[in-house]
Amino acid sequence: MPQIFRGIEQASEEWFNLRLGIPTASEFSRFMDADFNLKQPRSKEAKANGELNESVFTYACEKLVERERGPMLDYQSEARFSTFAIDQGKHSEKLARKWLAMELEEEIEEVAFVKTDDGRAGCSPDGLLCDDAGLELKCPQAVNHVKYLLEGVLPPEYVAQVHGSLYVTGRKHWHFLSYNETITTEAFHLVIERDEQIMARIGKSLDSFCYILDTLHAKLKAIQ
Repeated sequence: MPQIFRGIEQASEEWFNLRLGIPTASEFSRFMDADFNLKQPRSKEAKANGELNESVFTYACEKLVERERGPMLDYQSEARFSTFAIDQGKHSEKLARKWLAMELEEEIEEVAFVKTDDGRAGCSPDGLLCDDAGLELKCPQAVNHVKYLLEGVLPPEYVAQVHGSLYVTGRKHWHFLSYNETITTEAFHLVIERDEQIMARIGKSLDSFCYILDTLHAKLKAIQ
């Protein structure tokens, strides 16, 4: 069963420690391609030489740094984790969550973090619902919100995160909500269903990445 962590503030020190050294759904696109397969080197020659895709290698190194010295807070955007940015984000998310709860006539539980049963990967849902569902909230700028409304599909930049969250939590459905409080006439709401073929590809890619991560960790220890 997935491990659910409650009573912890997201973006707090304790939350960062929960994510420490493991891949998270919001970053699955760092090592998975659009088809949820492990990203490959750009050339056949590089692959034949045993080289890793640059994005995969960089992300693995970031995870190794976390394992060695703790959260890489100095690598994060100051704006993203400033008190003002967090407070503004919480305010917008509160409005969005309230809108969806009223729309669904259902309570939405806020949790800090979820890990797979083996602890190898995790995600930070914006909510869990009683019908075996989860929630991803986005409160984008008005231009992007309108873009999502007009396109009417799950934005490509969040596909890996949403399906990755389904994988980590084992849930059957995932709500995606884009909400902009300056455009109150319409929110963009989709329900994404669990796809076992996608889950299998994610699982395979995660296995490969974790193997790479452990191999590089052993190599680093040997150098030290």
